[in-house]
Amino acid sequence: MKLKKSWDAVKVGEIYPQHYPAGTELEGELLERAKGLGLVESSKEASARKKAEADAAAEAQRLQAEAEADRLKKAAEEEAAEQARAAEEAAAKAAAADGQP
Repeated sequence: MKLKKSWDAVKVGEIYPQHYPAGTELEGELLERAKGLGLVESSKEASARKKAEADAAAEAQRLQAEAEADRLKKAAEEEAAEQARAAEEAAAKAAAADGQP
């Protein structure tokens, strides 16, 4: 089980506390003590966290795909505008060439 928040604890038989950052997997007597203090995420909380992470990843992927689609659409519009300008220029040159003696 993982810690919900950071915790400083002293293992049995040791003198100095050790820092355990949030998300650390605990086992043994440290896990039991953390459970007693309400520092360990329950399976319901773990499921909710995993769902939130999955939702966030899906949203990021959707936004990235949307940005890529917008970029491709803009590139296609610029290409079409460039082709239209080139066609107008060619038509203007042809008209000017037809008007010359």
